[in-house]
Amino acid sequence: MTTVTGKLTTPGGTLPSNAAVTAVLVDYFNNAVVGFDTTGHAEILSTLLIPVNSDGTWTAQFTPNAQIQLADGAAQTAWRITEIGAGADGTYWIVVPSGGPFWAGTLRTTLVGGTAPQVPVNLAVAGALSVGGTFTLDGIAVAAPPSITTEFLSGDGTWRTPGGGPPSGAAGGDLAGSTYPNPLLASTANVRSIIDARIPAALPPNGAAGGDLAGTYPAPSVAKVNGVAVTGTPSAGQVPVATSPTAAAWGTIAAPRDRRSASLGLLGQPFDYGAINDTGLGLTSGFLILMLCMPDAGSVAALDLLLGGAGSGATGASNVCAYNESGSQLLAVSGDVTTQLSTVGNANTVLRLPFTTPFAADGVTSFYFGIFCQMSSNPTIGGVFASLHLPAVNGHKPGIVVGGLSSVPSTINVGAANPAGASYWLAPSP
Repeated sequence: MTTVTGKLTTPGGTLPSNAAVTAVLVDYFNNAVVGFDTTGHAEILSTLLIPVNSDGTWTAQFTPNAQIQLADGAAQTAWRITEIGAGADGTYWIVVPSGGPFWAGTLRTTLVGGTAPQVPVNLAVAGALSVGGTFTLDGIAVAAPPSITTEFLSGDGTWRTPGGGPPSGAAGGDLAGSTYPNPLLASTANVRSIIDARIPAALPPNGAAGGDLAGTYPAPSVAKVNGVAVTGTPSAGQVPVATSPTAAAWGTIAAPRDRRSASLGLLGQPFDYGAINDTGLGLTSGFLILMLCMPDAGSVAALDLLLGGAGSGATGASNVCAYNESGSQLLAVSGDVTTQLSTVGNANTVLRLPFTTPFAADGVTSFYFGIFCQMSSNPTIGGVFASLHLPAVNGHKPGIVVGGLSSVPSTINVGAANPAGASYWLAPSP
């Protein structure tokens, strides 16, 4: 006997309702006949009702009958299989050869004058589906599935590789030097060229100006020169003139002056005339003697005096000092120089008397330099201010004597100096 199996299914994969399978022995004209089993000595007299399992499968034992021949003349047995379920009837024919077991679908045949085997309705397959020959889907022959898992079935029945998907491997172009799926832009990426093309080569400055400039860009104004603020409105021919280390005002440049060397020679009230190189000029207590001088450019740190004779009996502090030419500003002053002026051993020597704080000279500006005495026995001086040029300048007051002082004043009244003044005396040039 030959074992044949089949299965009824529904789209949901469950057993169809009212499922039934019957088998009828037929000839090649689909007429029911009687079969005889020579081995079992049994006849098949009626329709065979085949039980259906809960999963839709069925199994039947068939005996080939050499007495019933189909159209091709071979000694075979044909069975008409009817499957009922899922709201439709399916009938097909199978030729049962010796051997087996067989799947009912692989035994299907067409009888003489018969119709093609019916296609199962709502076929659902649990497990693997084996198809012999060409598999057709909606009239389109489907090629055998490939072994490449990324291919898909196209509408023309062929399997194709999808056009998309994540890239892999080394990146090139603007992504050179990195790999997919996470490439990085290279340093020479075209995006840099795009950005550079949109940035102008130069941009005008804007915002508030600083440093030596004031106002706002793009049209700031000059407010300082190397950090020195210049104020005021200039007239024709004026230039910035420093009034302090951080400030300057517009002024007129003084005419160049003669750099002739001259002695201290402070001659005038209350002193007698004498030779300009005489060392016998006495310093009276409470008096400030000044000379208009034009130093060379540079730092003025000390005043050099030739001490003709030492004094004695200090009544206060004696000092050397310097003023601007108008006398409105005390530029420098020394400490108490009484000791230097009262030391007998210093007689007929040049004393360098340093200022507490040096100041700057430009080589074209004159200053008043002087010595203030506070001694009961007065010293005498003469000679020149070392490294200083003492010009006699017409129209200026080169020598000024101020009396009745107890200390170095912060200003002097140069304009009030005259030969007959009560407090200020003019020491005329010889």
